[in-house]
Amino acid sequence: AGTGTGADSSAGAKTGADSNSPTSPASMASSNVADPIVLELIDKLDQEMADGQDKDQEWRRQHFKTLMLRWHPDKNRTETPEQANAVFRYLMAKRDRYCA
Repeated sequence: AGTGTGADSSAGAKTGADSNSPTSPASMASSNVADPIVLELIDKLDQEMADGQDKDQEWRRQHFKTLMLRWHPDKNRTETPEQANAVFRYLMAKRDRYCA
């Protein structure tokens, strides 16, 4: 029972962090990389995902898969590995909300 309580409290902490990210995408990235380029990339990513919110769920899933491939640190050749990693982590945090 004690272990379950610890898991519940950590899950609550995650929920609190996720609830802050939609209002402030910069807050999530700044904890990873304090880089203005990353903040700009995340802002563009948020806009791209917002444009797809009115699409059906299957389209959003395919779109998200494309975004994951684009931003995966091992696949991205445009940005530095640190920038790609920060954007990829942000993207993964948004997955459940975007694909639902």
